Amino acid sequence: MTMYTTASQTFRERFGLSSGVPGHGSDTVVSFSSGSMSFSHSTGDSQTSENAALSALTSAIDLAILSAESNPTVAQRTMLALYDEAVALGARRLAARALLHLARIARRISSVDEAQRLAYRALEELRDLSDPEGESEAVSLIAGAWAMVGELIEARRMFELGIERARAENLPGSIGLLLAGLAFTYGAEDDAENYVRLTQQALEYLLPVGHKQRIANAWANLGGGLVKLPGRLDDAEAAYRKSLEITQANDFDWLSGIALGGLGEVYALRGDWSLARQYFMEGATQLLRSAAIFDVANQARIMAELLLSIGETHDAALIALLWVDECESRKLHGASARLLLVASKALRELGYMEQAWDTMHRAKLAAEKAAAHDHQRMNARVEMLVRVRLSEHTEPETKRLSGELDRARQALAHELEVRQSLVQLATTDALTGLPNRRSLTLVGNAHLRSRYAAEFPITVFAMDLDFFKRINDVWGHSAGDAMLVAVADALRTELPTWATVARIGGEEFVAVVPDLNLERGLELAERVRQRLAAVQVERPEGGISTTVSIGVVEAALDKTFEWSMELADRCCYRAKEMGRNRVCSADDLTEPFRG
Repeated sequence: MTMYTTASQTFRERFGLSSGVPGHGSDTVVSFSSGSMSFSHSTGDSQTSENAALSALTSAIDLAILSAESNPTVAQRTMLALYDEAVALGARRLAARALLHLARIARRISSVDEAQRLAYRALEELRDLSDPEGESEAVSLIAGAWAMVGELIEARRMFELGIERARAENLPGSIGLLLAGLAFTYGAEDDAENYVRLTQQALEYLLPVGHKQRIANAWANLGGGLVKLPGRLDDAEAAYRKSLEITQANDFDWLSGIALGGLGEVYALRGDWSLARQYFMEGATQLLRSAAIFDVANQARIMAELLLSIGETHDAALIALLWVDECESRKLHGASARLLLVASKALRELGYMEQAWDTMHRAKLAAEKAAAHDHQRMNARVEMLVRVRLSEHTEPETKRLSGELDRARQALAHELEVRQSLVQLATTDALTGLPNRRSLTLVGNAHLRSRYAAEFPITVFAMDLDFFKRINDVWGHSAGDAMLVAVADALRTELPTWATVARIGGEEFVAVVPDLNLERGLELAERVRQRLAAVQVERPEGGISTTVSIGVVEAALDKTFEWSMELADRCCYRAKEMGRNRVCSADDLTEPFRG
């Protein structure tokens, strides 16, 4: 019996469908084709035509499932067409299963958001059809998607509810699947002990059931947990090899790539970089074959970090940068930001400071996109959860609840708009549009608390316009305001895009520039001084210009940001004492700064 025949038979038994075996001399042909796959079936009379159509559709879905490992892109197109066919035939169970497989494929090759949306649609159908096993698979996909984007509390809650439901229905395979997913949420927090413990529990349920793909996945996850525990590298290797044995025997390219990458990490930690590179490259090849870009990027980051730790800085930078564009094209902004941070550190160690700055800036933008994406995802999550809840009510109740939901949404939108306006007023300087002192202090302290602060120095500039009172007295306050706006615009242009510059009062400005040491900070401050000296505000009576005194310090990691800002202000005052229109650092102070 072929693998295809077995899968087809299992699928039909799962849904209680007729085999639809054609009689001899049949005169009706049921056919379906999509992408590179086709299936045709003949029937003898109209009574069996519907069963034959369902059988043909079931078999075509089986083929798409089997092809997803080796060619997920084609399988995705095919499964979409099969879903439409199932809906047209009224085969709701088949349509729901097609949605589940589309969600799995989407999670690997396109979008976690799309995977979650499809899985929620499948969950609604499977609940309505009283299919607890299918429901468990949908819950696993949805919760797994939350875990992938960092929503670990929500993911854990869904996994635990799914496990409770699967236990009540006595579904050991589903319990194992959901336990493995729950374990992943602890792995994402680097809680290796709970990750290993729960994965071992998952294997206890999965091994008797014999679901090869889930077992292979659990062995790979177990290896990923064991590799983080002291003295467990041999056990980790054994787990990865068990996974690899199953995946290679069954052509599970994606899981083979995960297991091979895991073996690469094991050998890298042992210091055997020859074998580590070999396994990493083989794993990446397998993952690319199955279009699993998220996993390729994750393995690239691990390898780059390991290379960086042993001084292979050039290779670390190349590997980290290799997958950034691909991640960004697929809107995997979080993965892109992590790769860019590793690359920035490598470039900095190589002495390519300008490139390191640009890469750090790209990392910041990617992180901001990821945060914005998270906000959109949360809105989508609310909409999907509401649809699930509304589906449990009768039509009149649904209409009433929908109306209440619309009113609540409008009220919430108005409240958010008011809050945003209040936040804007509380954190922004009304004249220049720059952040104010309060906002700057929050940003500065956040930089100092960042886990990257020890690796990337932070420089603080305190700037005070020279003889600004004279502009107000001679030309009027409107001229003074125009000068402040022009200076703010010049600072936005001259300072790096990842810097934060604020007006903290009167003619005083302060800038915070991460990943900038004192030496380069003094060079930048000199460019800023020259740029502001060139600023002209045109008035009917003639042009107005100004100069600036600047104090520059490298922020102290063991002090508050306010302390560093006060030191920078003291240096700025020293620049005034020395004749204005100049840059000073703590080295120019005549007395030690006590703070």
